[in-house]
Amino acid sequence: FLPLAEPAPYSGSDMWGPAVPALLLDGLTFQSHARAGQIVLDSDWQAYWDSRRRDANRRRNVERCERRLSELGRIEYVRYRPGGAGVGESDPRWDYYDACEELSRRSWQAGLQDGNTLCHSQVRDLLRDVHVAAVEAGALDMNLLYLNGDLVAFMYGYHYRGHVDMMRIGFEPEHAKVAPGNALWTRAIRDSFERGDHVLDLGPTCLDYKKFWITHTAANYTLTEYPISARSQALRLARWLRKRWKKSNDLTNHDSKQRVKQVGQMVDV
Repeated sequence: FLPLAEPAPYSGSDMWGPAVPALLLDGLTFQSHARAGQIVLDSDWQAYWDSRRRDANRRRNVERCERRLSELGRIEYVRYRPGGAGVGESDPRWDYYDACEELSRRSWQAGLQDGNTLCHSQVRDLLRDVHVAAVEAGALDMNLLYLNGDLVAFMYGYHYRGHVDMMRIGFEPEHAKVAPGNALWTRAIRDSFERGDHVLDLGPTCLDYKKFWITHTAANYTLTEYPISARSQALRLARWLRKRWKKSNDLTNHDSKQRVKQVGQMVDV
């Protein structure tokens, strides 16, 4: 699977170039998904933060939580972005990663049966392998927020040519009332402005929460290739059948809702 997000409208953007047409011609399956929320870093931190006044209540809440969090003790922000093996920076910092994984066990996402956060068994080994590869390639991006030496929030992702994908996020539920996640968002965004990043991609989920932070949404795609083996083609068929079943089920639910609505209208009459 190769997930792709629509190139953001910053100068010189060319995330894919001619790659997508070439891959499609090579027989890959192309599928669109829900739009991803993004922050385009085309100004500076102050201009961006001033633009958040459009949601004055939410902005005041973020600032209030920041003050309340600082009253609890010493706040430390760490961003770990090693340059990769090519420049002698390939320490995976398992102490950072393990702390994030442990915190993810206490997050609300950990309770999802089909979840894919750092601690879920179905993806844990894969994510740890990818972590090593990302460090070696100089593509890792970890943001950590500490309160009195304890990790209270993290943002885990990857970066390439100024495009940062935030893949996993978590915070300490014990401090939910002071929203440590907000404090981490503001620091990470400000730091990305200072580093010269172009785009922060926050993904397609929970956009109601993220809409305060994002500047626009972008199309989200997946390119899929299945080897020509019986097992792989069976997986492809199973995936197709699941999609057909979901579509059929959605239509059935829609028809049922329409019938309920019609009955309700008849009763009202």
